[in-house]
Amino acid sequence: MSVRIDAAVPVPDQHGQFWLLYGGKYVRIHLAGGEPHEDSVVSGPGTFEEWPSLAGFDRVDAVVPVPDQHSQFWFLSGDRYVRIRLADGEPHEDTVVRGPGSLDEWPSLAGFDRIDAVVPVPDQYGQFWFLSGDRYVRIRLADGEPHEDTVVRGPGSLDEWPSLAKLQ
Repeated sequence: MSVRIDAAVPVPDQHGQFWLLYGGKYVRIHLAGGEPHEDSVVSGPGTFEEWPSLAGFDRVDAVVPVPDQHSQFWFLSGDRYVRIRLADGEPHEDTVVRGPGSLDEWPSLAGFDRIDAVVPVPDQYGQFWFLSGDRYVRIRLADGEPHEDTVVRGPGSLDEWPSLAKLQ
């Protein structure tokens, strides 16, 4: 069986564990340290019905960690988001911190109606590339509430990325 993973979320206080989100479902896995990084199922599969904070979401397209807030993430789906706190300790209960809301509330995402993926900038704390279709924007998310977003670079075309030039 083939499954398309939409997003991954690290499990708070559990090094090497992640929730992999697909459609309206999830599975919690452990990736062992050291080659070959063997994986095993910790729990699931389950449905978003088990995550009260994702009520009304039938999928999650991307997940963004909140700078300076351990265990908080923005979950992006289509043109909407919700900011969630995932508690340390089992069962890692989820609570809504903010939202659901519209991506229109993010000034740096003007002109984007969905986000397909988010990639952290390796050497720049609080900076991320937000990818949508064949476009990107690089954003800085400030520490402290309300975690204002500012454009660092773009929006631009993924054609500007040499590593992606030959992908079909």
